[in-house]
Amino acid sequence: MKLNFMFFFYKKLPDTVKNQFIFLFFLISLLILYTIFHPIPTEYHFIGIGSPILDIGDRDFYINNDGSGYGFGNIKGGIIYPTILKAISKFTELLGIEKINWVWNLLTVLMTSIISITNLLFIDKSAKNIFGNKTAEISNWLYVLCPYTTFYSLSGGITMYMMLGSCVSTYLVSKSSLFKNNLNPNIIKTYIYLFLCILYLGLLRPTGSIYGLLLISILLIFTIKKINIGDFKIQKSTKYFIILLSSILTVICLYQLIEYSAYISFSIKSF
Repeated sequence: MKLNFMFFFYKKLPDTVKNQFIFLFFLISLLILYTIFHPIPTEYHFIGIGSPILDIGDRDFYINNDGSGYGFGNIKGGIIYPTILKAISKFTELLGIEKINWVWNLLTVLMTSIISITNLLFIDKSAKNIFGNKTAEISNWLYVLCPYTTFYSLSGGITMYMMLGSCVSTYLVSKSSLFKNNLNPNIIKTYIYLFLCILYLGLLRPTGSIYGLLLISILLIFTIKKINIGDFKIQKSTKYFIILLSSILTVICLYQLIEYSAYISFSIKSF
């Protein structure tokens, strides 16, 4: 049944990404199986299912062993990633297998591995929308052949979560009728989808909030310019909705940056 589903899913994929999808899927799958018995060493710990301590990157920051949550005192990062890790821990506790280390590793790595393959699909769609099939095919190969794609898939770290947000937002921008010769683009749908995407990034890391502020500013300037020169014809209610949504998102991102201030200061000093 699973093989039939995979075959059906594969047949539905665009030709520009079929080979890369199969390559990445089997590469990650083989490495997951390999690391059950031979975890891959990193600078500090290991990555892979059999890791005694899975090197998710800044592990002590995101997982406090004393049960106090995450972060170091008032130095806090985004809430989404620690919440995901905590949910995985709660799930293993619920099943009574919290002391079986490889199960926690497997769930964490499966999350980032699925995201990694999902990122490939969004990269293909975005590159195709902007530059065409040839560029999409090259971009796909660059992604799957990059060693860090595999590394962060097997580490379970936050990087793949960040990349998911940037890949989705790039796809939304490339797909939006805002950037096509359309006098009546569906601006509301574009702004709502981007709002959710930027909100996700803003609650993930400080760089996500900065990225969100830049994206919404550029998009708002572009929209106003198009309206002023007559390329877009939209109702006043739509204009007010855009301004309201952009304002809310700007306030949220700025608020998150204030919340991240100790984290940003700590990172700069560490650097």
